[in-house]
Order: sequence, then C-alpha cells, then structure tokens
Amino acid sequence: ALWGQERFGDFTGVVTDPSGARLPNVAVTITNKESNRVYNTVTGADGSYSAPNLEAGRYRLRFELTGFT
Repeated sequence: ALWGQERFGDFTGVVTDPSGARLPNVAVTITNKESNRVYNTVTGADGSYSAPNLEAGRYRLRFELTGFT
C-alpha cells in the first residue's frame, strides 16, 4: 500500500451581506501567499463561487462589490 497527499484543493462558498441575502456578481480574488499566483472568479446569481484545482498553500481571499466595504 502507498499513501499520498493531495496536491490540489478547492475553495467554494456563498457570499452574503449582513442580512444573509446572497450577493451575485461579487469579484473574488484568491491569492497564494507563497507564490503570489492569483485566481479570479465571480459569484453566480445565487452568490456562490468555486475555485477548483488550486495548489496547496496559504491563501488570501478578497471579495469586492460596488457599494460594499
């Protein structure tokens, strides 16, 4: 038998406002803190986002939508 670790992972989630309403069209920027590689995506109509096949590491996520801080 041989055991190994995964080389890739995913981020998935749903963006909401303080009232719990789901927010569409939010720009999501995911940055690997070690390599500085950046993955960009946008939330769907239901506020959900997915970033598949990211290399292992520590990440910073930034969510941006006009009118929100």
